Amino acid sequence: MKLKTTALLLAFVLSTSAIANDTYFGINYLATDVDFGFVSVNPSAIETKYGGFVGNNVAIEGRAGFGLTDDSVNGVDVEVDSILGIYAVYNFQPKGNFNPYALIGYTRGELSTSSSFGSESESENDVSFGFGADFSISDSSAFNIEWIQYIDKSGGEVTGFSAGMVWKF
Repeated sequence: MKLKTTALLLAFVLSTSAIANDTYFGINYLATDVDFGFVSVNPSAIETKYGGFVGNNVAIEGRAGFGLTDDSVNGVDVEVDSILGIYAVYNFQPKGNFNPYALIGYTRGELSTSSSFGSESESENDVSFGFGADFSISDSSAFNIEWIQYIDKSGGEVTGFSAGMVWKF
């Protein structure tokens, strides 16, 4: 499954330049909330995105992220190992100084836990959605903030709030 997801993401990245009118790259600091129902933790991650517009307001983007710091509860450390996804993004004002957007897509996330009793890693896939905004700094760069619900399964929910930069080229 990892190979299929990686191959799909790589094919997307290589093909976006050919189909897109405008491409962009971004990097964000991601503060996650991992809620297991009875307890929640807040590990952090770095997430990158690469996308391109396929119309006036619609962009397709791929994302990849990895854990930066873990968080602990009751002697158990929780860390984001990876986040991979592909999303459709509707931009309300793509050429404006303030561009709010909504997104929907598919995410594969992997978390690991460790304690004095050992360690375990688990991955989940789910439909994801979120919203955010780009605040232009120049014609080719913007400050970005965003909230996404990555995974919502019976065993837990992973959401994230992020802030970072986007460069257009």
